[in-house]
Amino acid sequence: GDDFGVEGLIDNTKKWPGTAKVVSPRAVLIVLYQADVEALLETDRGLDESFGELVDEIQRLRSPRRMQLMWPFFGASEDVLDSVSAAMEPETFDESTLLYDPPNDPCDSLNVVVMGSLNVLRTNGTVDKLSSGAVFGEAALLPKSAKGSAEEYIRSRQETVTTVRATSFSVVLRLPRERYERLMAREPSLAEAYNNSMRQWL
Repeated sequence: GDDFGVEGLIDNTKKWPGTAKVVSPRAVLIVLYQADVEALLETDRGLDESFGELVDEIQRLRSPRRMQLMWPFFGASEDVLDSVSAAMEPETFDESTLLYDPPNDPCDSLNVVVMGSLNVLRTNGTVDKLSSGAVFGEAALLPKSAKGSAEEYIRSRQETVTTVRATSFSVVLRLPRERYERLMAREPSLAEAYNNSMRQWL
């Protein structure tokens, strides 16, 4: 039931940044080509409007202007944030799907809700309800060796999460930790933005 390559349908100027390899003796895939999607959009006005709204919201949430307001990107340049945006991938989740279930399935990415709704259940029994524009999983981007009041506070918030579950069909933008770390190594200004973000918490 997993999907990949959604990026190619949303923006034909960008390619899916990951790789896929068959590791079982046999695999069956259902493939939806971009040309077929474009043909459907031309003949179905309702689908075209819904798809357009989704694409507009994704582009808005990962625009440099929006991301500059998001931890840990305070103060990063637009050029750098374009690289971060390209590294984020959209994923879809059906209602009742479990996104994360620490410690069995820990959160390993920063996530931005594009559409739909999620429930974040915490150890004290409280439930955080997330909708479009909400961000979660920030602690996944922290260096493993980082120690200090800001990092410990962010980690402590994530450690209280027991599950994250979709309560409706949802689309989430994900920035996996390994991609963020590669960007940090390549873009010094992104590392500087991280340090500035940490100072904002102090």
